[in-house]
Amino acid sequence: MGNLGDATNRASSGGLVDLVGALGWKGTGILLIILIVGFFTYAIFFH
Repeated sequence: MGNLGDATNRASSGGLVDLVGALGWKGTGILLIILIVGFFTYAIFFH
């Protein structure tokens, strides 16, 4: 949880570049997949 905690701390005080830099490319990819799946889930159930 070290990288995720570091990323959230940087995101609260910095920008998107700091968040992506702290997560790395794997963490950023996982975060994007979660956001996309969450959006589609929301669109299916609440539309």
